[in-house]
Amino acid sequence: GAQGGGEAELDWRYVDGTLHASTVEGVAAGLAWAAGHWSRRFEVAALLEDLTRTEELARARWFD
Repeated sequence: GAQGGGEAELDWRYVDGTLHASTVEGVAAGLAWAAGHWSRRFEVAALLEDLTRTEELARARWFD
């Protein structure tokens, strides 16, 4: 259904150049937004959770 007049609950916000986040996904989304690479927010989240995935995620970008 449609939401009422209240604001949506977000796990991140980027205000006046400062990222505020309450989850790893929120940090990733905010960093991707701030960097101008919104489409890579899931990749950022994966790296924040497990830095050993760097090579795997780089290979996944080969055909982007």
